Amino acid sequence: SLDVTNSIQTTSAPIVRPPGLKGQLVSEISLVGIVQSKGEYLAMATGYRGKTYFVRPKDELYDGRVMQIRSDAVVFNQILTDSQGKKLSQQVVKKLYPTRGEGNDTK
Repeated sequence: SLDVTNSIQTTSAPIVRPPGLKGQLVSEISLVGIVQSKGEYLAMATGYRGKTYFVRPKDELYDGRVMQIRSDAVVFNQILTDSQGKKLSQQVVKKLYPTRGEGNDTK
């Protein structure tokens, strides 16, 4: 008998995107900066086609949600779908200044 493992994949880019941050995939987001305003952290990020967004905790993305913004990183909850259509979630941390070997999908 064969032992088959479910493959998990990220959401593919939508053909027609909702406007704003809700049309961005977690994998497309790159941090540009983090600021503190009125005791709360806000992040500035770029997404698909180089658009710039101000990101706040609880903001919705196409395939996830912003869970927390820290002084050096943003924590996302990304929704994934396995090969059988089952929804799973994973935590994705995008650091403002990634060290070698980790990063914002580009470094």
